[in-house]
Amino acid sequence: MAEIPDPPKTPESLAYETPDDQRPASVMPTEQELESEAAPRTTGHDPYAALRFRQYVIFSSAWMVSVVGNQMTSAALGWEIFDRTGNELNLGWIGGIQAIPLLVLALPAGAIADYFDRRRIMFITSLCAAAISVASRR
Repeated sequence: MAEIPDPPKTPESLAYETPDDQRPASVMPTEQELESEAAPRTTGHDPYAALRFRQYVIFSSAWMVSVVGNQMTSAALGWEIFDRTGNELNLGWIGGIQAIPLLVLALPAGAIADYFDRRRIMFITSLCAAAISVASRR
């Protein structure tokens, strides 16, 4: 059988188009198009605008006090355990034991949060945590 020769390669016989520098390579928008569609920048941005709302200030302050209190309780607990036992492994046990309620109560807590008012739940649990911290001090 005779072999069929390939036709000559001319620009008209190529299977793809010749490059065009004036046309974008893809359908993605150009940087100029994206910048023109973006929201205009405002010069009067106030990063402290949220602090003008009384409820937000109360919430932020209470959250900060709660976080600081939890960190103090955690540090005091670790210090007390190490002071009594002198063993670093017991600090690890305390960390593991503190994770047990999270693992056990996650699903029931979600159901309770769906059923009851969440503000009341947060108030009651924070009050209980504070009472336990004060009671354990004595």
